[in-house]
Amino acid sequence: GAARNLSLKSQIFQEDTLKTDKSGQLQIMFTDNSIISLGRGSEMKIAEYRWQPNQKDGALKTQVKEGTFRVMGGALAKDAPQNFKTETPTATIGIRGSMYTFKCTQDSLSVLFQGGRGIEIFNDLGRVVITAPGFGTHVMLNTPPRPPSKFTEQELNNLNRQLNGNGGNDNTSSGNGIP
Repeated sequence: GAARNLSLKSQIFQEDTLKTDKSGQLQIMFTDNSIISLGRGSEMKIAEYRWQPNQKDGALKTQVKEGTFRVMGGALAKDAPQNFKTETPTATIGIRGSMYTFKCTQDSLSVLFQGGRGIEIFNDLGRVVITAPGFGTHVMLNTPPRPPSKFTEQELNNLNRQLNGNGGNDNTSSGNGIP
């Protein structure tokens, strides 16, 4: 349970909870080359990570409490996509060798598919699959995911604002970790 600040090339471990404050950002590159970026005011737990490249098997399961995130699947997402999942309070996001951005709170989730083979968003009440870049879905607590729709410019700006420094091309971060 001890907290520590991360810096460039800091190691992270399974069961670590990563947090950024209102001005911090973080990018993690895993050994399979999957990348997860955390925007300002975000919290995520690495619930499971294992990668066995020779067997083309592994798993990456994260549990997100709140915040804005960008996920780009690496080799694991291509070789074992069924084991690449992001759990949020309202729904789970599954990947199929893709890239997506999302923002979640304790009672809502907005997910944008940005490219690749597709993503699926599901909970006990329903499931949607999104394969067209620029489309996404919204999920409120205790409701099924809405049918996919094209995100508006305002929705895109709301997602990107938390990930892109001061809203410009500032790609600095408060720390990076590489397991």
